[in-house]
Amino acid sequence: MEVRMEADGPVMCSPAEVLGMFVADTQSRQSEWNDRVRDDPDAFGHVEREIAEHYARGASQLVAAVLVTATQTDIFQDSARKVRHESSVPLKSPERRTVRLRLLSGLIMFVTTLYCPPRKRKDDDGPQQTQLQGLYPELAALGCSLGCSPVMAEKVARSVAMSPSINLARDELKSQGITLDRKTVRRIAEQFGEQLLAMRRAELLSFRAGTLPRTDELAGKRVAV
Repeated sequence: MEVRMEADGPVMCSPAEVLGMFVADTQSRQSEWNDRVRDDPDAFGHVEREIAEHYARGASQLVAAVLVTATQTDIFQDSARKVRHESSVPLKSPERRTVRLRLLSGLIMFVTTLYCPPRKRKDDDGPQQTQLQGLYPELAALGCSLGCSPVMAEKVARSVAMSPSINLARDELKSQGITLDRKTVRRIAEQFGEQLLAMRRAELLSFRAGTLPRTDELAGKRVAV
């Protein structure tokens, strides 16, 4: 897996190198932030936001660097192969593709990774042909399936669930530094919901079959559904 912060930019370097550059950049800017607040106390709010955004970008760059390093290991590649082999859809041999992946901070990175196109089956012909979906096994192993990181998808879905409208959910996300269009917010929330419903159905079937593990996490508690 290769990760770039720009479509035609260089491949992301190691986490240690990213941290070194971030520390150097932070040290070079801290005097400016200090002077601005000293000379104009009213600028404190703006400086606070800039510092928060600065660290959010640094966190995203570190995440990208960790992905580059971690996904090169044999352990991770074994996990990706397992996801591919357990796919419910017949797949062709993998090919390399570049896709956009949005991180928690809202930053978009460009990931070159393996993609397995769906293999057409004989019973897929005719007017009722099923639209099969391919698989990005490496991204699937990481829990990335909506064009964004798992935590980003959860954050968007939660904002939508807690808000009376998509537009208000967008406003709430924007106030946290995440700017998305209405269509993207709706798509992520709906697909995230579909995944949770599929998980619920699988667990319900497992419960009915008597294979769902028993836990005591709700013992002694009153539960409202």
